[in-house]
Amino acid sequence: MSPADYGRFLEAVAEHLTNQGLAFQIDDGWVTIDGREGQLGLENLAKSCSNADRNEWPTVISKHFQIMLVAQPNSDDIALDFNKAQALLKVRVWPVDYAKPGLLVLRTLDQTLIEALVYDLPDTVVNVKPEHVANWAMAEDDLFQIAERNTSNLGLPEGSPYRLPDGTEVTVFENADVFTSTHSLWLDRLLTLDGTRGAVISLPNRHVLVAHPFDDLSIVTAISGMIPLANHLFQRGPGSISPSLYWWREGRFVRLPSEFDGKTVSFYPPDEFVVVLNQLGPAPA
Repeated sequence: MSPADYGRFLEAVAEHLTNQGLAFQIDDGWVTIDGREGQLGLENLAKSCSNADRNEWPTVISKHFQIMLVAQPNSDDIALDFNKAQALLKVRVWPVDYAKPGLLVLRTLDQTLIEALVYDLPDTVVNVKPEHVANWAMAEDDLFQIAERNTSNLGLPEGSPYRLPDGTEVTVFENADVFTSTHSLWLDRLLTLDGTRGAVISLPNRHVLVAHPFDDLSIVTAISGMIPLANHLFQRGPGSISPSLYWWREGRFVRLPSEFDGKTVSFYPPDEFVVVLNQLGPAPA
């Protein structure tokens, strides 16, 4: 979405909320509605509009806020009964930009990714608020354990081979489930991995997880192709998370810095990654 289109998008959002008789403030990709706790992000809505014709924007915006504004009060009601709430607990992997103070119960995965507690409601996913957890008198680690178990019990996504332009094959997990990329938390249940080397992955948006085992020097050509792919899928969305690649190793995420200008790929691996890379044998013939 161009800057001009984004400005028109914000005008369309403001027009819709005004027509609903709501007092609001829009600031830096978030909207705050008077009388309602927290903020609502606009990034996913903007991507949905960018994939729709301009004359469809009012319908897209209306449906989005109809879901979000109904769902938010429900989470407070759910939190009153922990037995009810724990069955709805899930986790989502989100960009660190979502970590607004006082709005999320989260754990940091690396400097660019967080894992957050959410309620999985029939029509949407909403944040678990810190005050909900405070009322439950349970350790956060125990809550994350429950939520991770619930998320993995949704069923593990199935991967499909995807051939990069140079012929290197990676595995892509993609479907409509908004928890698809979150399954990266237990990647070793999705792929057979070396316990110490792990894999290189990307989590470009909520619907896609791309991975290549760190088994041999084919990882080098895989990385060269995964960087442009991650950038493309991040820009496409919806639910964009990160354009970066990550080294998944025994459940830990390490960002692998890179740049892509549309033509040229640059890769700046950390020293620890290079040490392991230098120990590998050649790719299979």
